[in-house]
Amino acid sequence: MTHEPFPSEGHAEVRIVAATPEVARRVAEVLRRCFASTEQRSYPVGRAGGTRLHINLGTPPDTP
Repeated sequence: MTHEPFPSEGHAEVRIVAATPEVARRVAEVLRRCFASTEQRSYPVGRAGGTRLHINLGTPPDTP
């Protein structure tokens, strides 16, 4: 089993799987309101029109 490398410190990679591209985009939009993000990438999933969307988020540092 091959493991993908972890994102760099302070970042998280999020994968959204949704029935339609619109739903995936709406979820990504909410995440971008809370976190800095890079450009999202989307891929078709299955024959029924599903979408897988990847987005990288910057997480704010912990504050005491």
